[in-house]
Amino acid sequence: MTNLILAVPFKGLPRALRHTGFHPMAREQILATLQDAGLWLGPQPHLETDENFLQIIPYVVFRHGDRVLRYTRSPAGRERRLEGQTSIGIGGHIELADLLPGPDGPMLGPTIINTAYRESKEELVGVDVDHPEWRGLIVDLEEHVSRVHIAVAIVCHVKHEDVLSNDPAVAAPAFVEIKSLTRQGDTLESWSRMLVTELGSAAA
Repeated sequence: MTNLILAVPFKGLPRALRHTGFHPMAREQILATLQDAGLWLGPQPHLETDENFLQIIPYVVFRHGDRVLRYTRSPAGRERRLEGQTSIGIGGHIELADLLPGPDGPMLGPTIINTAYRESKEELVGVDVDHPEWRGLIVDLEEHVSRVHIAVAIVCHVKHEDVLSNDPAVAAPAFVEIKSLTRQGDTLESWSRMLVTELGSAAA
């Protein structure tokens, strides 16, 4: 059975978002932007190659003080285009089973958090998606894999750093200082590079 994934049409986004970058927004603005673009459930194989649509990805950063969780995407991951890259974001596609129904359709905010919670539990041991801090949307039209995705950047502050991998695709998770990541350059995947810059600026 084909997996159905939540996406938005690229042309439904405001013109200000139709270029590469981190776009800071509060929760309600993020949700309104995605809702107004026009939510669509489509087959994942089609969406992975159709750049007319962007698959919505909750992208969660786990933070402890001035340190964030970093890991390497191992060859065991499903997304081979990101293999070997370093990331600070945990997340994945919003699937049909993740949707939380409301009186007028899916409740997008709770659905995004529901997906973030599921993905975090699948990939890590020792973290919780508590008191999520919605930071903005990430668009990257420069790399093939990211041209069909849009990230909802969320920061969760954790109480400890005792975190283990629960997925062979998530290799060597560890908390590191944000400022140390600014020196990693191209080893960081593009979404993480944008977020590291944002988090570093906010901490300065």
